[in-house]
Amino acid sequence: MSNGPTRFTEHEMLALCGSAIAKIDTRERRGTEKVTFEEIEALAAYVECTGGGIACQQAYHARLGAAQDAARAAGGAL
Repeated sequence: MSNGPTRFTEHEMLALCGSAIAKIDTRERRGTEKVTFEEIEALAAYVECTGGGIACQQAYHARLGAAQDAARAAGGAL
């Protein structure tokens, strides 16, 4: 069994995304426990394919930088 990224067609990617969303919509927070790694990979691929990957990474790094600045201001470290 490979630990590498899953390869799938566009249709498979969308179906996996739909499955993940349905799990979360029907079970709310508990639904996240049922989302598979393959569905998570499909969601990440969808974000990247639709151009959202860069915006997500920029927001992540901005948030990380803000947390580090707050820790330094408080005299701690992350």
